[in-house]
Amino acid sequence: MTVQSINLNGNILDEDKVGLSVHNRAFKYGDSLFETIRVINGKALFLEDHFSRLSRGMKTLHYDLPNYWDLAYFKKEIQKLLDRNEVNRGGRVRFTVFRKGEGYYTPKSSEFGFTIEAYSNESNSFILNETGLKLGIYDEVRLSINKFSPFKTTNLLTYIDAGIQAKSTGFDDVLLMNTKGNLVESVSSNVFLYINGILYTPSINEGPVAGILRKKIIQLAKKNGKPVIETSISISVLEEASEIFLTNAISGIKWVSGFGKTRYFHKEAEFYISELNKISA
Repeated sequence: MTVQSINLNGNILDEDKVGLSVHNRAFKYGDSLFETIRVINGKALFLEDHFSRLSRGMKTLHYDLPNYWDLAYFKKEIQKLLDRNEVNRGGRVRFTVFRKGEGYYTPKSSEFGFTIEAYSNESNSFILNETGLKLGIYDEVRLSINKFSPFKTTNLLTYIDAGIQAKSTGFDDVLLMNTKGNLVESVSSNVFLYINGILYTPSINEGPVAGILRKKIIQLAKKNGKPVIETSISISVLEEASEIFLTNAISGIKWVSGFGKTRYFHKEAEFYISELNKISA
């Protein structure tokens, strides 16, 4: 087969020099899933949870899972790259899977491929932000609730647009709503509200990503005898909260200092980040 030329960012290159083919379905159709994974002391955290969510997503997208695809293989391939890139303390990993089959909207096969990226960062623990976040609302596009909602796909235009709006309007982050008008999540994090001694977070039925740190915070709350409720949450409830914090696998916990005229504290956020570091050491 004749090697074709490709224009990549203004450069004309042979297709086989580009790396991933331009026919890659992640590039053309967003036919892809990914996991972002925190590294502490050179070890990737919560891999069983990440593997479980990724595998559920692959099954939902009808990927063919070979016999070698198991937790041990997942761990081995990640650790191999961490060692190669000398990520010995704090870092982050991105594990991306994509359908290898060509075709148009309907793929010719469902065999999958993957890429792994591994990078060091300065922090070797979860650190609570010193200055609280200023939070706004994004309401240009509302999130639909469907079978893909719990997973991290590469179809993220709504979140990109929300992030751009947050930056342009002077907010550190913005909250997204679903088609029912209820709170879902922020640009890249799950959200928790602390109201009258109870921790609340949008239920998975409301359409948020089934975050790994979200799961860990719920587990820590129950372990410590703290009430936590997964439910539908209206935007009006934000004014009743004494604390709001955001969670994701890389940053851990970020506390919010203000939404509109409402101001918040961060005592619970401090408690959970302390507990999180205990199980991550």
